[in-house]
Amino acid sequence: MDKSFFKGQILDIWRSAKSPEETAEEVDFLQEQFADSPNEHLLDFPCGAGRLSIGLAMHDYKVTGLDSCPEFIAEAKRSAKELRLSVQFIEQDLRQDFSSTSFQKFGGAFCMGNSFGYFNISETKQLFSQLSYCMTPGAKLIIESEAIAESFLLNVGEREWVEVSLNGKKAYLLVKTNYDPIAGIADAEYIVVEDEQTSKYSARHYIYRLGEVAAMLEEAGFRLETVLSSLDGDHFRVGDNKSILIAFRQEK
Repeated sequence: MDKSFFKGQILDIWRSAKSPEETAEEVDFLQEQFADSPNEHLLDFPCGAGRLSIGLAMHDYKVTGLDSCPEFIAEAKRSAKELRLSVQFIEQDLRQDFSSTSFQKFGGAFCMGNSFGYFNISETKQLFSQLSYCMTPGAKLIIESEAIAESFLLNVGEREWVEVSLNGKKAYLLVKTNYDPIAGIADAEYIVVEDEQTSKYSARHYIYRLGEVAAMLEEAGFRLETVLSSLDGDHFRVGDNKSILIAFRQEK
């Protein structure tokens, strides 16, 4: 995903994409998944404006959030300060090396909000390698995505209208997707319609098969244990709208 995508109206749309109720459900899910390691330090990547990091911190979890968007990181820091929560938020492009930083080892990590698939194969492998370096053996890695091929190819439309909230008002978002089946790349144009004014943004997703992701994880030292299709724990089947991959950092 081009860093320039997250700017202007897109930021406001992303902020309102999840309701407080949906965020609470995701926080509950993450608490259940990390119930065996309540004292471990968790990594939220990319964390956006920190909704899940802050939600977990309110339940006494130690969390560090990484995101490349300076506006989101600044907002997350303000929110944590206002709530008097100890959460570390760091502006970090996940395509750049962070494995040699002063981060402590994480006992768990998660990528929620359909934020997987922003990077090409080499960048994704580098990300997984860095995560492996930063996570303790046995630590759980959770990745939620609607862009896995077994979901995306059976659910995406070439043109989709979505009603969104923009600055507290109703607006509309037209998503036009062009998928290249040979390259496995989906280029999307986002057209925001607000008060008869339009703005255009573009983004790219790399569409990987589950088997490809499993192989990249294994190469980096992870074992993909299961794939869910919902926060309720339903097992994934081809054609489900989303997938939640649950992997573990293996012993070296």
